[in-house]
Amino acid sequence: MFCALLATTLTQTTVDLPRFPSLSPNGDRICFSWRGDLWSVSSSGGHAQRLTAHSANETRSAWSPDGAEIVFESDRDGVRNLWCMAADGTGVRQLTTLDRPVTLSAVAEEQIWFSAYLELDVYRSERPYMIPRQGGDPVRLHDAFGATPVPGEDGQMFFVRGGYYDGWARRHFRSAECADVWSLSADGTFDQLTNWSGNDGWPASDGQGNVLYLSDAADRTVNLWRQPKTGGMATQITSFTEMDINDWSLAANGKIAVVHRWDQLHRIDFDGESTTISALTITAPSDAMKDTVESLSGKTTQAALSPDGKTVALIAGNDLYVRDAEGNRPARLVFGSEGREEDPVWSTDGNTLWFVSDLTGTRSIHAATVTFERSDLQPEETAIADTSEDHSDQSDSEDDASQSEEQTESEASTSNWSEALGFEISDVLVRDTEDRNPQAIPGGKGLVFRSTRGKMEYLDFESMETRLLFEHWDGWIDFDLSPDGEWMAYAQHDLDFNSDIFLMRLDGSQAPINLTRHPDNDEHPRFSADGRLLVFTSERKAEAYDIMVVALDAEYDRLLEADQEAYHEKAKKAAADQDPQEATPNVWSWSLNDAWLRLRRLTTLDGDETSPWITPGGEAIVFRGSGSHSGLHRIDWKGENRTKIGNGSVQGFSTDGKSLLRVDNGTAVISKTDGKDSTKLGVSARKLVNHAVRNQRKILAIGRDLGETYYDPNMGGCDWSNLVPRYAELASGCRTNEAFDWVANRLIGEVNGSHMRVRSPSDVPSGAGRTPGRLGVDTKQTPSGIELAEIVPFGPAATATPPLEPGDQLVMVNFSAVEGTTLRQLLQGTVGNEVAVTVLRGEAEITSLLTPISWREERQLRYEAWRRATAEFVEQATDGRVGYIHIQGMNQPSLEVFERDLYAACAGKDALLLDVRNNGGGWTTDRVLASIMAPVHAWTTPRGADPAETGHYPQDRLFIQRTTMPINLLCNEKSYSNAEIMSHAFKTVGRGTLVGMPTHGSVISTGSFSLEDGTTVRMPFRGWYVADQNPRDMELNGAIPDLVIPQTPEDESTQTDTQLKVALEDLLKRLP
Repeated sequence: MFCALLATTLTQTTVDLPRFPSLSPNGDRICFSWRGDLWSVSSSGGHAQRLTAHSANETRSAWSPDGAEIVFESDRDGVRNLWCMAADGTGVRQLTTLDRPVTLSAVAEEQIWFSAYLELDVYRSERPYMIPRQGGDPVRLHDAFGATPVPGEDGQMFFVRGGYYDGWARRHFRSAECADVWSLSADGTFDQLTNWSGNDGWPASDGQGNVLYLSDAADRTVNLWRQPKTGGMATQITSFTEMDINDWSLAANGKIAVVHRWDQLHRIDFDGESTTISALTITAPSDAMKDTVESLSGKTTQAALSPDGKTVALIAGNDLYVRDAEGNRPARLVFGSEGREEDPVWSTDGNTLWFVSDLTGTRSIHAATVTFERSDLQPEETAIADTSEDHSDQSDSEDDASQSEEQTESEASTSNWSEALGFEISDVLVRDTEDRNPQAIPGGKGLVFRSTRGKMEYLDFESMETRLLFEHWDGWIDFDLSPDGEWMAYAQHDLDFNSDIFLMRLDGSQAPINLTRHPDNDEHPRFSADGRLLVFTSERKAEAYDIMVVALDAEYDRLLEADQEAYHEKAKKAAADQDPQEATPNVWSWSLNDAWLRLRRLTTLDGDETSPWITPGGEAIVFRGSGSHSGLHRIDWKGENRTKIGNGSVQGFSTDGKSLLRVDNGTAVISKTDGKDSTKLGVSARKLVNHAVRNQRKILAIGRDLGETYYDPNMGGCDWSNLVPRYAELASGCRTNEAFDWVANRLIGEVNGSHMRVRSPSDVPSGAGRTPGRLGVDTKQTPSGIELAEIVPFGPAATATPPLEPGDQLVMVNFSAVEGTTLRQLLQGTVGNEVAVTVLRGEAEITSLLTPISWREERQLRYEAWRRATAEFVEQATDGRVGYIHIQGMNQPSLEVFERDLYAACAGKDALLLDVRNNGGGWTTDRVLASIMAPVHAWTTPRGADPAETGHYPQDRLFIQRTTMPINLLCNEKSYSNAEIMSHAFKTVGRGTLVGMPTHGSVISTGSFSLEDGTTVRMPFRGWYVADQNPRDMELNGAIPDLVIPQTPEDESTQTDTQLKVALEDLLKRLP
């Protein structure tokens, strides 16, 4: 008994990150999510009991009105669906089998209320739905858009409009797309209750004539507010500062609330006009392990081949390993830490292995050397004296002995890494800067490396001092060192974001020389082993990357092909004979000023050819292809004889040019340069992972890299350096990727920037569920069952054999009755598989064969149907005078559709209405502007044509098809990123009237980087500014239409497009 009590005591822990609280109807219990499971605790705090124990993420919950059941969200089947259990955690059952994630908001007597993006509307927003308590197919609560619906008094309903893109993670954001609380009365009247420019949401009725909700309307912090249910003055209930209320719940009696703030739950007791707030302490069994064992198989990310070709250095699971290149011995750990190791580089003599680690808090350069080899395990053999008196033999023996001593001395100078057992780690460069990507200078004189932002530095081994080579705003310098150790080739962007290849002397005695001098990108330079040739990739033709080569020595270009062939054979042999410890003298007379005129294209494949590597002798190039030519390919020096040699990423060639090292699908592979005779060099080790420490370090890495690269050096005005360690501590309580993402996205939300997101690898095992297929139909529930209300054109139902029709009564799917189940349950796992659907059409029973599609495919079909219907409406409303084009995205496919539709939309018309509402962005604004802003400098008329027909121009002379007719442009709060640039530009250049709603206010160019476990972090790096009389950052400043027209719930309920009508009216007024 004592042991049991002791064990119980020892395994208790304080609940450190309780989220998504929900109060029981009488307010005495709280259900909350912790470490991916649901728990129950007294509303006064204390010891919590586990309700669920599943590898999936269990998040929001809500109690039934009688307190007997708890409905909750879970992704057990691969998608966040609704499930139900008894209040003690027993009797778990699934309520919905949807293919889009749901957000639970309320459980009523007979219904469960939630919101989701189920109908794949063009307008990017969720809709409110209900299902029966026992489960079933979703039914709209009303026909307007809205989220998180909850019941009020007297048949009133509260819900939220807006906030679809960013939710609440983006702090202090102000936009027309931010969330507001609305109500729907029993008589069908919609009322907007809040109009704060920030976020108001998560409403609940207190049953006393008020609606309570969260808002950041004061103190720059999300707090709890109260407002009369009919509107009026709002009153702030809580006055927290700095740290938001993230979620909350109100008991059905309206007397108790619980809120989640930072790492704790707080209870709020209402007594008339006064409130009492108390922090809750919750404990629970600490049965969620802090440490897990992780296999490193398939987790190699980088590799480097030693100069002698015998050993491969590997980065696997963010630790440094070595393994013999023949694969005879397992990988051995050289250095592993709670930090992230990367960028292994061998010294030219092979004695030292440099690498980068962020264990100290910044990326620093360290060195590993061998201290103990396998041969050190063998006892020394006793020498046997030679007693022979044969002087000749003695002389030979002395010669042999001398030779042996020389060999031993030579061998001692090179560590036997493939047989190494022990290692010494030393600091090479540990500073408060970000030092990475080291390259060994040929000849062993030092290292060249990238430092913080755009600094390139030189570490001299003799003095162990660093010297700045140059500093530039471009933080993505890609470089290679010449074989003689005197030059560096590097790719660098200018402020027009055009990258060229430069050559500079490492001693700084000469200004850098632009080798390529072209307005399109040139990247990834690599030298041949003798420094005569340089390969790189270039985007200069048809906006696709091709492999290029330039002879730095112009004499090469004057050689006959046979002489070039002979040169490569000789260079190949010379590279194989070259001592890797020595720099290769440059015997060529470089001609650099005309190099940009002597470039030679080696590839012309469809798609991009990137990441070129040239063999030491320059006789072959290996590169990565794309599209139908994906994978690694090898060509000869003429660009001919292409062969695919494998997949993955090239890590380099052996110094003799005989071997190629690559990483393919998480495993290092060494082979001949033609890809043959390959050997996999995996890492079979297992690593103990402390998730609390890992999550802390991941947050610190996010803070470090965003702090270095984010486009605004002031980080949106937040105290970034202090916020990052606070969030790192908060993240230490995470045990699931979902929870970590929740914390990390709130950290980056402090910056109030767009295009920012942290996404970890999914917690949900692949194949956890069977996605339901879609038929391309809208259904409605009737007394006789499920009726097909609408058929999506060109969808499965429309193209079935025979086609289904509106009014058909759904009876069976694959001859299983629909009655007693749901349509989605019967369609689970059917995407791409033919099914039989039986319907009643009048008195006839008809069975059709069709193939269900995914939600993404159906979304596109619905979009295309909407676009055609809108164009038809414009045609009819304007008597054929105005054409209409909606641009779905600012991307190449949408651009091609735009150009395709331009003729039909303009032919015989007097004006054009363009539409970028609900457009998520991309990059093609300038292509569209080239079409609608083309200067009119001439027209042409052929013989026999009417001379009065002016304004015509040969289409084959144009960069893109153009129109010069009057134009209006529609935008809305869902117009995002490049669609906003388009809206700003349209207004700035005065092309026509901008109509609709202010755009989202989210315009930054973004990239991304990865953390140690594969978590992806988006990295905004470039700001965009309006070039008009009032220059301003487009971030946080959406394009303001000339005519601001809201989209109302009434319009949505009646399918009325007022914005479209106003845009047409304005356009028609301008026509003669």
